[in-house]
Amino acid sequence: MATKYSKKEVIKIIQDTAKSMGVDECFMIAKADIESSFNNLAKNGIYWGLFQLNNGVGGCKGDDRLDPKKNTVGAITYLLFNKKSFSKDFPGEWEDWMGYLCHQQGLYRFKRLYKNMDVKISDLNGKDQRAVVLNSRRAWGKIVTYRQFVDNWRKYFIQLTDLCHNACAMSDDLGDFLSESKAQDDESCSRENYVPQSSDFTPTPAEDDEPNGGNGGGNGGGKIDEVVTKHKRNFFIRK
Repeated sequence: MATKYSKKEVIKIIQDTAKSMGVDECFMIAKADIESSFNNLAKNGIYWGLFQLNNGVGGCKGDDRLDPKKNTVGAITYLLFNKKSFSKDFPGEWEDWMGYLCHQQGLYRFKRLYKNMDVKISDLNGKDQRAVVLNSRRAWGKIVTYRQFVDNWRKYFIQLTDLCHNACAMSDDLGDFLSESKAQDDESCSRENYVPQSSDFTPTPAEDDEPNGGNGGGNGGGKIDEVVTKHKRNFFIRK
């Protein structure tokens, strides 16, 4: 049976693994927060573990995805693959925040839509619409184009990563700092709180065809597990 790790233990594993693989530890910590709230046993349909990996992504398979070290290695391996693939198609355009959207949207969807960022969401096919809807937040208001969706995520993820860097500078024990921040900034948790109320599009239910699901956020294309509802709180962000 897989072992449940504490948040403090999980964060330490992420930090050590990211450093050993040459990746920004705060990028990976922010990503784990969004994907699973640091719950290494999180399951949402076919997406499992700390970074909500589909089976085989980054070489991480089966129950190994519930091991935080192996899941982190798989997520970083996938990140580096995505960076290499994107940079080949769009030389010189890679920015670190894109690594999250490649994970969330699926590499091939993100590359395809990146070519036409001003496309209206209402003109996207059912799967692409669904990937946007499941990963939008009501606080962003009405999302009309894919560029708006991407820009919101870019700002959100950069802010989250930067605040994590600040947290590292403020505390020797990031796990304790995050726990204290979460207690201050805990928000009510509800899926409908973050789905945009837009009449511009209606998502068509469909299975995802991307390597890591293409619907990101740990939603897994199915019923959202109560223990991993996405974006239930941003405990880095002080109101």
